[in-house]
Amino acid sequence: MNRWIERAANGYDDAMDEDEYQRWLLDVFEKCRCVCMGLIWVNHKIRYRNGEAIHPARIFPWPIYCEVIWDRHGSMALNCKRYAPSTEHLIGFGRPVVWNDELNGLLSVWRLGFDRDNNDHPCAFPCVLAERPIKSSTPNKGTVLDPFMGSGTTGVACAKTNRKFIGIEIEPKYFDIACKRIQQAYDNFALFEPAPEMQMELMNVK
Repeated sequence: MNRWIERAANGYDDAMDEDEYQRWLLDVFEKCRCVCMGLIWVNHKIRYRNGEAIHPARIFPWPIYCEVIWDRHGSMALNCKRYAPSTEHLIGFGRPVVWNDELNGLLSVWRLGFDRDNNDHPCAFPCVLAERPIKSSTPNKGTVLDPFMGSGTTGVACAKTNRKFIGIEIEPKYFDIACKRIQQAYDNFALFEPAPEMQMELMNVK
């Protein structure tokens, strides 16, 4: 995976053609699968390349356990000569070690707006989008890994749900933001319950 990290650090990710992007993404999550004891969750939107819609399920060859459609309540592509895309896909690959049946009533379409309180990242998703699969498919005080941590929303969700967190982020700006957000979330959690041991492990890949 080091070759992909080096290319991303040099801005190569913006120049990837579609085949290379898919190989890079598959390589990253294949490494995650090597250490994962449950589901691999991937949040991805449909990509349109050369007039063709590419569903994220086509990128990954693994068995799909479940899929959620995230209705974002809007679109930023209103002039793309097709119905404006306003959804993303949250796909759980593999088999869960645990599953919380109490949350099945959430159904498979989640109508959640963007996180209006997090303006530090251009693609910030609402914290509840991470909280739900974490509570559904990971054990209490279990460990969650996010290889694309961004501004740390998954880490904040782990703090709120009493999970341990490992986050990886290549961009120093977002890494620093994530550290502050996640630590604050764990501090707030500790006001009400004992915080999980080994609260978080954050890596700024260089």
